[in-house]
Amino acid sequence: MSPVISQPPAAARSVSPLLSIQDFRVSFVGMRKTLAVDGVSFDLYPGVITGIVGESGCGKSVMALSILRLLEHTDPVRCSGEVLFDGVDLLSLPLNRMHTIRGSRIALVFQDPLSSLHPLFTVGAQIIETLRLHRRMSRKAARLRAEELLAQAGIDEPSRRLRQYPHELSGGMLQRVMIAMALAGEPQLLIADEPTTALDTTTQAQILDLLKKLQQNNMACLLISHDMGVVSQICSFIRVMYLGQIIEEAPTVELFKSPLHPYTQGLLAAIPPLQGSRSERLPMIPGQVERTESPGCRFAPRCVHTQGRCHEEMPSLCGDDHRVRCFFAQDQRKLEVERGGDNG
Repeated sequence: MSPVISQPPAAARSVSPLLSIQDFRVSFVGMRKTLAVDGVSFDLYPGVITGIVGESGCGKSVMALSILRLLEHTDPVRCSGEVLFDGVDLLSLPLNRMHTIRGSRIALVFQDPLSSLHPLFTVGAQIIETLRLHRRMSRKAARLRAEELLAQAGIDEPSRRLRQYPHELSGGMLQRVMIAMALAGEPQLLIADEPTTALDTTTQAQILDLLKKLQQNNMACLLISHDMGVVSQICSFIRVMYLGQIIEEAPTVELFKSPLHPYTQGLLAAIPPLQGSRSERLPMIPGQVERTESPGCRFAPRCVHTQGRCHEEMPSLCGDDHRVRCFFAQDQRKLEVERGGDNG
């Protein structure tokens, strides 16, 4: 699958980032402390779609929910660092001000629309409630706007769909409803958490096309997925996450052309080819996502290039536009630079 050729964030740096996350950490404090997000830093720019990719259990969804502080009331969660949205630190913001940002300036599309929508209320009632809360519309105006949003999200017969309950709609339609609800507040930033999970290939492509169209309105988008093939289609920039850390980040074309981290290479190798025998088994990354007490690299227990220091020391995230957190990859880079100098 060929990655999208799109504007990398480097070209957007003439403007200030809409969201700037610095040294962000999220811990669950119970019988023992679990660090779910560990020192993550990145910027999101208007009009740019950024992908966060990794297996289940890598901390992607926890990070998304914690940006909006949606976990702190139900779980023993501790967050630290900075989450600057338009210059305002969300982590230190009073809850009454957070309520004015959630759903209006920052919207979140959850990965399971059927469990996110209330089964006892029609689709229309839930979108209208969102509009009245965030846009202060009359009921009549909100209903008209709800129809427009469903049409914008690619749903046919929007007036009829408004009268239906969630269980009456297909998975693809439910996901479009969730996107319509997210757009109701006219957000500047959309966080889409696994928006194409469990959808067929055709519907998946339609949802991704919809997100790409929204980018044209200068809205920033953070797309979270476990599928490299999905993020390759619409993201300008990809960050690979493993056990709470960003382990590689690069413009999409560069990442697909020259993946540096063994984990990234494994994820790319697992993308089914467009051509080839269906009987051929795809390469698998050995082991599974599992937390370790080792002070070294989190991926070391599963890595085929593990060295002694990988278990003893945490590699730093190094590089310019293409950065990687791996001793082996960094050594390979140095060798290539030295060979290039010798050839010169």
